[in-house]
Amino acid sequence: MFTSLARALGLVCLLLVFGLAHEFREIHVAGAANLTKALQALQKAFLKHHPDAKVRLSFGSSGKLYNQIHQARPLISS
Repeated sequence: MFTSLARALGLVCLLLVFGLAHEFREIHVAGAANLTKALQALQKAFLKHHPDAKVRLSFGSSGKLYNQIHQARPLISS
């Protein structure tokens, strides 16, 4: 079940990223630490099709990321 959820989440992220790619040169994606491998794989696939784009990934606990985003604080990239 978790794998299906992770894949669905990844697909949603990909659709959002591909939909916005023509407007932005840099995309910042924040994800829970347990999504590291999945988001890195998505990043690699995305950059294959959009070599001029820059994708920054940030990982951490979902609570920490929520607070950073909610308080409009910069995310630390990994």
